[in-house]
Amino acid sequence: MKVPVLLLLVSLCFSLALAWQTDTESGSGRPYHYGEESFRHWTRSRQGRFRVLERLLDMDVGLANIARGSMMAPSYNTRANKIAIVLKGQGYFEMACPHVSGGRSSPRRERGHGREEEEEREEEQGGGGGQKSRSYRQVKSRIREGSVIVIPAGHPTALVAGEDKNLAVLCFEVNASFDDKVFLAGTNSALQKMDRPAKLLAFGADEEQQVDRVIGAQKDAVFLRGPQSHRVSSV
Repeated sequence: MKVPVLLLLVSLCFSLALAWQTDTESGSGRPYHYGEESFRHWTRSRQGRFRVLERLLDMDVGLANIARGSMMAPSYNTRANKIAIVLKGQGYFEMACPHVSGGRSSPRRERGHGREEEEEREEEQGGGGGQKSRSYRQVKSRIREGSVIVIPAGHPTALVAGEDKNLAVLCFEVNASFDDKVFLAGTNSALQKMDRPAKLLAFGADEEQQVDRVIGAQKDAVFLRGPQSHRVSSV
């Protein structure tokens, strides 16, 4: 049983060494670089992600530095489960948890990191007469250095940095092959890509203009101004 594991480790080390040598020859001197934009730094490999991890372990990894007062737009992964570790800074995250339930849960509880709070709300839709209905639980929790967040596939999540300092988050995505990230806000959101018949079916003709106005109001993508921010910040 030890031989296959040893071969896998040797193969991984060889691939990493080869990637390092390739980037060194190209002048970068490291297998990743920093790309600066208005709201954050993003760490990535030369090809945009760590291909070795994705190929051998079906994983992806990324490091986001969200500027103070800014946020990462709500999004979800179609296949990958995400493990996010806060390296520095503080803020909070919100997640919409879809589930089937016939009852309601406690609206608030405290757990982890002393007095860290988690707020949960359910909005039940349809269903009646004792039948189980589809509902969505909103999970909201403060996060700080050392916090770990597990985000299942299909759960829309937003990360918001505090007003005092940047929020650095290291993310591991498991089952990364054939995974797509779907954004729900910003210029690259799925709602922006909906055609007119789909919007009419989803929202109705009476709400079409209002929906277009709301969807088109956001002029940024991926990293946005936070709910409490009144200025454009940078890192």
